[in-house]
Amino acid sequence: MSLDAPTRDAAALAYARQTYRSATVHHRGRGWYDITIPEFEWDGTPCTLVNHFRVALAPSQEGRGLHETAARQALMALHSVGWAIPELNIQSAEGFPGRADLCVIPAGGRSIGYEIKTEKDNLSRLAHQVRMYDQCFAERVLATTPRHLAGADQLLPETWSLIVLDPITHEIVELQRLPQPQEQDLATERLILEELHVEELNALLHNLGVTRTHTMNNDQRRALLNTHYDVATLRGLALRTLATRENARVTATRLGTT
Repeated sequence: MSLDAPTRDAAALAYARQTYRSATVHHRGRGWYDITIPEFEWDGTPCTLVNHFRVALAPSQEGRGLHETAARQALMALHSVGWAIPELNIQSAEGFPGRADLCVIPAGGRSIGYEIKTEKDNLSRLAHQVRMYDQCFAERVLATTPRHLAGADQLLPETWSLIVLDPITHEIVELQRLPQPQEQDLATERLILEELHVEELNALLHNLGVTRTHTMNNDQRRALLNTHYDVATLRGLALRTLATRENARVTATRLGTT
């Protein structure tokens, strides 16, 4: 099968989560991946299938996303206070997995999803990505270079904001239009919490005095946490947990700190 993803690791995770919703993957080398499935445990340890599948790069895959980091930094600088989460796992209304280039949670608590299209990208998946972002974020923004503006005008709904990036530095050149927020906001309601791994969820439960967690699956762990905390408090705990991660694809960065 073929998956369109910014990196081989992202493709591996998207493939794994088509079957196991909370799976994590580890690259063993030469494209081979282990898959860890928190829903299945042996003696309290999540099961890992070694060298379970292999991901091969498409010819153009290595040239994509080279300037996304610069674009992310420029977009994050728009927000003086809040949280930033690169590559948050999102999903379509039909349940197909994807990733958001950047999710920002400003101080007000409503999510902003940024889709970034650099000079190395094309717009072949933008229509699908628009539907996915509409499913997950209160505000949706396309940040792209002048090369893509004509195509973006054809594909982008009026509810989306459009930011123009410099094609070389990927700094922000112009804000062409403002977003029109919607009520639906799965990112703040549950997607951030769903990023937490089994050991991270267990740590939050242990802080509540819940120690018999080895027989639970992650849905049960999250449901139990939701009985103890309101959505905003639990989201804050999840963000602070993501902020402690090291060498992980999905982390959280507090904005407005030095």
